[in-house]
Amino acid sequence: MMKKIYFIPFLVSIFLSFSLGVKTISAEDNLEGSTAISAQVVAGNTSFSIENEILFDSQTLSNQIDIGLKEIEYVVTDYSGTVNGYEITAKLLDIDPTRTLKVADVELSDASSFIVSSNSNIVGENTGILDVSLEYKGISEAKTYTTIIEWTYSSSHTSEISE
Repeated sequence: MMKKIYFIPFLVSIFLSFSLGVKTISAEDNLEGSTAISAQVVAGNTSFSIENEILFDSQTLSNQIDIGLKEIEYVVTDYSGTVNGYEITAKLLDIDPTRTLKVADVELSDASSFIVSSNSNIVGENTGILDVSLEYKGISEAKTYTTIIEWTYSSSHTSEISE
């Protein structure tokens, strides 16, 4: 008989714990929730790089020397968030009347000239190759001739002007 007395409170305690801890949901109940997720993406950097030295083969001194043609690679890495293109200009930092230097069929001088004009670009690396040709006329000295090209990169953020 002593066992029955302890057994009944045990059953009551189990019944109460289940009835208090369990939520009953019927078919007509709707439970809803929502979560807002946001992530901010900010503009990154843009960089421009181009080979910093071109070495042509040696040529024998003569009245007119066609040094030849070389390729030069450039890389525009753009994480700015815009894909409106870019422009690359070039100019010579010195004047030499005996020299003709062309980049992409554009003869360079001490004034900036457009070399590359792109209406669009991709996010990330944009690469290209430019032909560089060099010629000398009327030189009389056998030596190493050095020329420095100054490159300028600018993004093409074009906007329409309304009048």
